Amino acid sequence: YYEDKEYDIYPLAYVHTIKLLNFPVYVYRVGSGTQSISKDSLLRNKDMHYRILSNLITYYSNLGEVEEQTRSFIKKSVDQMMISNYGLFYRLDYGKIARSMLKDFDEKLKKDFPEYYQESGNKKTNLLRNTSWPIYTAVYLIYRQKREKRGF
Repeated sequence: YYEDKEYDIYPLAYVHTIKLLNFPVYVYRVGSGTQSISKDSLLRNKDMHYRILSNLITYYSNLGEVEEQTRSFIKKSVDQMMISNYGLFYRLDYGKIARSMLKDFDEKLKKDFPEYYQESGNKKTNLLRNTSWPIYTAVYLIYRQKREKRGF
């Protein structure tokens, strides 16, 4: 299993200058079922994905003195990783099993990182958290409908 978020985020605290280029330095190829971002791979490696997320949250929580812009960018990057974890469970077609897995993930995140948990989330995530999960099916169906419109 491979996830490059750690390689992307850890050096950011030491970066003082960024240069924008008018050409691609790296081209990411999407579409192979064997990639770490494929649904099957994410499901198979959900524990590894959580471990990487845990590492990133710990890194963010222990950041020393860094510029506020840098701290904010790192936080947004970690948030994206967390939200992709939630998105993984929305992609499942297992109904109650997916809901249970998602709720377990959310409870583990809350237990392991209570401070980060309080300051993180997006509309869907916060809606589920604030309603104690009974609307999971509605949120899942909305997510699925949007995904089908985009052709995913």
